[in-house]
Amino acid sequence: MNTVTIQCPHCHQGSIALEPRLLLQGAIFTCSLCGSGLSVANETSTQLLEQSLDKLEQIKQHAHAKPLM
Repeated sequence: MNTVTIQCPHCHQGSIALEPRLLLQGAIFTCSLCGSGLSVANETSTQLLEQSLDKLEQIKQHAHAKPLM
Protein backbone atom coordinates (compact mmCIF):
# COMPACT_ATOMS: atom_id res chain seq x y z
CA MET A 1 0.00 0.00 0.00
CA ASN A 2 1.16 3.53 -0.65
CA THR A 3 2.47 5.97 1.89
CA VAL A 4 -0.01 8.60 3.02
CA THR A 5 1.12 12.04 4.20
CA ILE A 6 -1.00 14.05 6.63
CA GLN A 7 -0.57 17.36 8.39
CA CYS A 8 0.65 16.99 11.97
CA PRO A 9 -2.35 17.28 14.31
CA HIS A 10 -0.08 18.67 17.05
CA CYS A 11 2.00 21.47 15.47
CA HIS A 12 -0.09 21.92 12.27
CA GLN A 13 3.09 22.80 10.36
CA GLY A 14 4.98 19.56 9.87
CA SER A 15 3.85 16.42 8.13
CA ILE A 16 3.59 12.75 9.05
CA ALA A 17 4.19 10.12 6.37
CA LEU A 18 2.60 6.80 7.27
CA GLU A 19 1.73 3.44 5.79
CA PRO A 20 -1.75 2.34 6.87
CA ARG A 21 -0.88 -1.38 7.09
CA LEU A 22 2.12 -0.68 9.31
CA LEU A 23 -0.01 1.64 11.42
CA LEU A 24 -2.37 -1.28 12.05
CA GLN A 25 0.57 -3.41 13.09
CA GLY A 26 1.47 -0.96 15.83
CA ALA A 27 4.09 1.19 14.12
CA ILE A 28 4.55 4.77 15.30
CA PHE A 29 5.05 7.54 12.74
CA THR A 30 6.53 10.90 13.70
CA CYS A 31 6.13 14.50 12.56
CA SER A 32 8.94 15.79 10.37
CA LEU A 33 9.01 19.06 12.32
CA CYS A 34 8.05 18.60 15.98
CA GLY A 35 8.64 14.86 16.43
CA SER A 36 5.14 14.10 17.75
CA GLY A 37 4.17 10.47 17.26
CA LEU A 38 1.05 9.00 15.67
CA SER A 39 -0.13 5.46 16.35
CA VAL A 40 -3.35 3.48 16.73
CA ALA A 41 -4.57 3.30 20.33
CA ASN A 42 -4.90 -0.19 21.79
CA GLU A 43 -8.64 0.17 22.24
CA THR A 44 -9.17 1.03 18.58
CA SER A 45 -10.79 -1.75 16.58
CA THR A 46 -7.97 -2.80 14.27
CA GLN A 47 -10.28 -5.34 12.64
CA LEU A 48 -12.59 -2.54 11.45
CA LEU A 49 -9.61 -0.54 10.20
CA GLU A 50 -8.25 -3.61 8.39
CA GLN A 51 -11.61 -4.21 6.69
CA SER A 52 -11.79 -0.56 5.63
CA LEU A 53 -8.31 -0.69 4.09
CA ASP A 54 -9.20 -3.90 2.22
CA LYS A 55 -12.35 -2.26 0.86
CA LEU A 56 -10.36 0.80 -0.23
CA GLU A 57 -7.93 -1.43 -2.13
CA GLN A 58 -10.86 -3.16 -3.86
CA ILE A 59 -12.30 0.19 -4.91
CA LYS A 60 -8.92 1.34 -6.26
CA GLN A 61 -8.47 -1.87 -8.26
CA HIS A 62 -12.00 -1.59 -9.67
CA ALA A 63 -11.41 2.05 -10.66
CA HIS A 64 -8.16 1.16 -12.47
CA ALA A 65 -9.87 -1.67 -14.35
CA LYS A 66 -12.45 0.61 -15.98
CA PRO A 67 -11.50 1.87 -19.46
CA LEU A 68 -11.18 5.61 -19.89
CA MET A 69 -13.59 7.22 -22.30
